[in-house]
Amino acid sequence: MTRRAEQTVLAFLLAGVLAMLACALWARFTQPSIVKRLPAQHEHAKADPSQDRIASLMAEAAQAPGNVNVMLELAQEFMSSGQPDAAASFLDKAMLADAANPMPPYLLGFLRHQQGREQEACELMERSLAVRDQASVRASLGMLYRYYLKDNAKAAAHWKRALAMPDIEAEQRKSVETELSKLAQEQGTGQ
Repeated sequence: MTRRAEQTVLAFLLAGVLAMLACALWARFTQPSIVKRLPAQHEHAKADPSQDRIASLMAEAAQAPGNVNVMLELAQEFMSSGQPDAAASFLDKAMLADAANPMPPYLLGFLRHQQGREQEACELMERSLAVRDQASVRASLGMLYRYYLKDNAKAAAHWKRALAMPDIEAEQRKSVETELSKLAQEQGTGQ
């Protein structure tokens, strides 16, 4: 190839590269970017609010290690965020800190039910009842005994006691009455 031909080929290659560069720059400046960066404050706003709440409660617990209300809130936050072991740990601590509070054993019983540990759930809810008799706990226990432990006699006893209590709510009363009616029908048909 002659020198003149080489220079012509190089000129065309250089022109092509410059044309591609010009097109790329034009596209970059005239079309918005597909990926947009959010300012740092917006990225922080998208963080999990339950983790912020847990961090805040942990700080409170560090300042007042015996505060049962903080322990209960922490346990509920951990339960909501799918951390049952952490929730159970704080519920155990709350039971030790305040044996006269019916909430820790009830919540731990609820947690054990969610984990499929029905017998333990019932024992913990019975422990809650020993501290304070509550219609809502009796209604829950009735459901556990009836549908999970298949103990209809205990279920009926808890439901009847719940109906006799003054703190039973109207919707709960209706639910318990329905369950007792179903149970009576089943026992009447010999199921």
